[in-house]
Amino acid sequence: MERPILKLEKRLLDWVLEILNLCVLGFLLIYPLIYFSEIPDTIPIHFNQEGKPDGFGSKNTIWILPCI
Repeated sequence: MERPILKLEKRLLDWVLEILNLCVLGFLLIYPLIYFSEIPDTIPIHFNQEGKPDGFGSKNTIWILPCI
């Protein structure tokens, strides 16, 4: 049994969302790069229900979000 091949054309909304997505990804990469030297060596990476940090990591953990 062969699967059908679907050719879906992108609409205007699809293109707008793609461009917006690339802009957000670019921001997530460029913003930390600009201020990387000003970030302290240890930063909070997890917060409890009260909003207080309860987990810490090195400043290199800031790159996890853009990589995901």
